[in-house]
Amino acid sequence: MTQQPGQPGDPNEPQDGQPQGQPPQPPHQPQGGQHPYSHPGQPGQPGQQGQPPHPYQQQQPPHYPQPSQQGQVSAAEAKGFFGALFDFNFNSFVTIKFIKFIYILSIAFLVLLWLVYVVMGFVVEPGLGVAALLLGWIPVILYVIWIRVFLEFLVSTVRTAQNTSAMREDFSGLRQDLSRR
Repeated sequence: MTQQPGQPGDPNEPQDGQPQGQPPQPPHQPQGGQHPYSHPGQPGQPGQQGQPPHPYQQQQPPHYPQPSQQGQVSAAEAKGFFGALFDFNFNSFVTIKFIKFIYILSIAFLVLLWLVYVVMGFVVEPGLGVAALLLGWIPVILYVIWIRVFLEFLVSTVRTAQNTSAMREDFSGLRQDLSRR
């Protein structure tokens, strides 16, 4: 199947009113390479060669290569849970490794405690049991919130310490690289 000149899809035929011989431009850029909100002849337009940038135009910061984190295993991760647990120099942290377990255990303990209060309330007096059933969940929720905030504080502290030690290692490596030059 051959296409006749003038049929849609002909690569030699101009599209969308473009003059023939010019490459198609993306739809978000207007013709002529000018910025859509600029006036002709305004200095510092993108795409114009040899003109100084506009004084209020935001310049891109220089790109610094980031160290690759893939494939690198820290000494703390290589030790495992029990190796980190018995690290007497405290170079590795076990908090993040079992924080989920602590959170689940504390929620289970609080719910079990609430159920014990409900049962004991019904044993002592049925009205007290109903009150413990209807209102006893409020202190449980408040304690869960408090425990969650406390555990998040612990995790953020440990992650800050880990990131700080990683930065220190990166800086010492950079310092050694600079001293070699």
